[in-house]
Amino acid sequence: MKAKVLQIVWHEKEPVYSVDFHASGFLATAGADKEIKLWQLRLDADGDIQATHLQSLDGPSRTLNCIRFSPDGTQLVSGGDGGEILLWKPRDPANLLDWKVSTVLRGHAEDVWDVSWSSDSTAVATASTDNEAVIFDAKPECNGPRAKSRLQSHSHYVQGVAWDPLRAHLATQSCDRSCRIYGSKPPVAAGGKGKAKPRPGDTIAMAKDLICQHVLQKHRIPQGSQGPPKPEHSGKKEKPQKQSLFHDDTLPSFFRRLAWSPDGALLVVPAGLHKGSVSATVDNATLVYKRREWASPFIVLKGISKASVAVKFCPRLFARSQPAEDHKFPGQAELPYKMVFAIATFDTIILYSTEDFKPLGLLGNLHPAPITDLAWSHDGKFLVISSSDGYCSIASFGSRELGEAATELPAHIASVTIHDCPVMPSSSNPGLFTASQKHAQPMQSSSVPSAKPPMPVKRAFPGAGRTSGAKRRATPELAPLTGLSSGLAMQEPSEVINPQPLPSLPPGSPELVCKARMSDPACHPGFGQAMSMPSAIQESRHQVREPIVAPMQLNGHFSTAKQAPLHPSVG
Repeated sequence: MKAKVLQIVWHEKEPVYSVDFHASGFLATAGADKEIKLWQLRLDADGDIQATHLQSLDGPSRTLNCIRFSPDGTQLVSGGDGGEILLWKPRDPANLLDWKVSTVLRGHAEDVWDVSWSSDSTAVATASTDNEAVIFDAKPECNGPRAKSRLQSHSHYVQGVAWDPLRAHLATQSCDRSCRIYGSKPPVAAGGKGKAKPRPGDTIAMAKDLICQHVLQKHRIPQGSQGPPKPEHSGKKEKPQKQSLFHDDTLPSFFRRLAWSPDGALLVVPAGLHKGSVSATVDNATLVYKRREWASPFIVLKGISKASVAVKFCPRLFARSQPAEDHKFPGQAELPYKMVFAIATFDTIILYSTEDFKPLGLLGNLHPAPITDLAWSHDGKFLVISSSDGYCSIASFGSRELGEAATELPAHIASVTIHDCPVMPSSSNPGLFTASQKHAQPMQSSSVPSAKPPMPVKRAFPGAGRTSGAKRRATPELAPLTGLSSGLAMQEPSEVINPQPLPSLPPGSPELVCKARMSDPACHPGFGQAMSMPSAIQESRHQVREPIVAPMQLNGHFSTAKQAPLHPSVG
């Protein structure tokens, strides 16, 4: 794995708020300069990451906060300040670099911070600072009003929205410290009055009947961790104490971008909190929920020094390193494949695998300002990280570095074709795109932007740090990477285990630290052991300005034995 901060002018040195890949392979970025830019990523002969500017799309009149391509690749949606939501389509289906605004979606009066497509590309869900999420009909043939459903359950800004790949649920997250799971109304009993159950596959009909089914807001501190027992003669039964699951509106982030796994089996929610006992401190965490099991998190990923703000799953599914029945890790997701996902905090990216929820790698000290969004290429070769400092970082992976491709896939994933065609015209693919192309503008200085010391914030809440002209700058926040202490919290037993932390790093040293599998049977199963870095890397910390990479170790053979698929059912 290689990682690099590309020193190019992405958006006129303005913050980059969103990134996304088209199914054919090119990258789209958007930010405070009110433009969408298309890029081609490639590896040169030395394996270094290069970006070529392909096209700039004009049209939005406000800062762009989120862009997402439809799963079928035929449309693009952009959400920005002032409730501006635009649907885009190619002018010519044969030229995927020339896009135009096809429809303006009206439904929000305030800033739109996140958008999400339904897996059939017929509907778009949006999250806004007007405390609402709205579902729009995105079918090109729709002629009437496109706003079909308005979800008004939250009492504060809605900062994230994610559509279930199976289209049975919609998840939203707000700075009112809650995550809400929406689903269709239960079917009416025979002979009863009411609406009929929506037809299977009819996303818009389902969206009209959405109700809030579950609210993820607080959890009980496990029994036995309530502190010293009360005297028996007290006569009062002590009520279990509760802890909020998420940060409040003082979290200095505009986004809480949650994500479903590609198969719909898991929902990973950022900006989480965890407290193991009354006397324990509250730790930052990312919460993992199993489908249809919303009473408590399936896994709590903790050990991060700053709050997580975004989650993104790699679209590719990989074969397990060992059969599911050979794993004894408590509460493990028993799936015939494994998935890889990235969690973004303000200044760190952590990679996890659903096989055992061990940290696979850590990217730190890449940006002096908060990270805003993540995007995986559809072939799993690139992970792009955007930041409000105006730059993007890119991590590249070898063809089998994350694992062998899975052979047993859920039906809704197996039916999707992954486009491996190159974007740039070549001798083997002449004329794929006809739009003019130009190279990205290099920066005058080749050095990484210097980190500024943290600035005091009187009140850090969504909306703080705004500047005039509808341009927004989150307060830069940079602290030395002091190491990652990974931990998991299971439902039973309710305990948090913190293994040996990774080596501490000096201030300002870009670093990528990976964790090796543990072979010592005396260690608790399911956790990684800190891996010492090569001496050459340790000696070059203070001289090298590029991110330092320690090889990712994925020990163990990949199972090729066929297993009965365990696909999540709708519901």
